Amino acid sequence: MPFFNGLSSLMQGYTENGFIESYLILNSWTKLVKFLRIEKYLQNFIAKKNKSNINKSTSWCKIKKPPLIPPLTKKKKLQVVDNN
Repeated sequence: MPFFNGLSSLMQGYTENGFIESYLILNSWTKLVKFLRIEKYLQNFIAKKNKSNINKSTSWCKIKKPPLIPPLTKKKKLQVVDNN
């Protein structure tokens, strides 16, 4: 647990300058932890969303078949009728 050891050493024995530096380091650590939590949450959210989209698309393929293209039929040629 090097992270917690680092935090406990930061919180011990402050000098005047050390207190300010330690506070800034501690503050940046908390911001980093919050950021990592948010990032992890977003990754999980995106993964779930992608998984649900994949499931929807595969289930759509299973349920609905793509429309068949009708076979091309030869068009009947118009017969020219000569009344003369």
